[in-house]
Amino acid sequence: MDSYFKEWAQRLEAIGDKNVSSMRLINWLVQGLGIETDIRFLKLDSLNLKQKNQIETGLLRLLKREPISKVLNQKDFYGRTFKTTHDTLDPRSDSETLIRAMLEHFKQECELQFIDFGTGTGCLLITLLLELPYAKGVAVDLSAKALAVARENAEHHGVDGRIQFCESNWCHSVTGIYDGIISNPPYITSHYPLDPSVAHFDPEMALFGGEDGLDAYRALFSQLRPLCHANTKVVVEIGFDQSKFVPAIAQKNGFKLLSMHRDDGNIIRALTFQCE
Repeated sequence: MDSYFKEWAQRLEAIGDKNVSSMRLINWLVQGLGIETDIRFLKLDSLNLKQKNQIETGLLRLLKREPISKVLNQKDFYGRTFKTTHDTLDPRSDSETLIRAMLEHFKQECELQFIDFGTGTGCLLITLLLELPYAKGVAVDLSAKALAVARENAEHHGVDGRIQFCESNWCHSVTGIYDGIISNPPYITSHYPLDPSVAHFDPEMALFGGEDGLDAYRALFSQLRPLCHANTKVVVEIGFDQSKFVPAIAQKNGFKLLSMHRDDGNIIRALTFQCE
């Protein structure tokens, strides 16, 4: 292996994620920049100046604990690649639990209407529309910059003609009746000690849900009823310790809990509700 990559691997090892080796991280970076050769066989002298500069810039960003997804502006979700930026929460595998929970209730051949609150990259709504080819949806976010990213992802995946984009504070600018409502709202408590790779590079408004982490659920459930018919399914993501508190908020606003869904780490990650 080229000594250049060996030296960088050692530097990254000192500050890196124990679950991901520094060598693998560098390999992801290099291949994400379009260089297909494995770094075990890659010689720095074989690269042109632009490629060297791109790698150097990326490695410096990784050294500052910036996630590889932000460096490359892409993250995989449900087997597909989505653009992500500093204006959006990174798609995470835990959130795939919401997709599985929602798909339990709908058939591919049905014409359906979905709405996604706090859409960010749009990965939830776009994935639903790709899995349900006759469905349409509305992507809602308070951030115009996040909506721009969601629009790019929708265009990339060929579903932009089936999505409306709405800049709104939850339901304030939203109308219509929906078959499915999905949301990964901010649910981290304001005092929770986040890893720097999250705290410094994901938008605060997509992370923090107030002192107890439940502010977004209070706002959302208090506004949802006018958007629902009798069989509307509402699927929300929750934090690891919120499986008792969120159903209580939903019930106060006329929603009953139908089911809980565990992620791959066996943590209750998604809840499904319906109007009482």
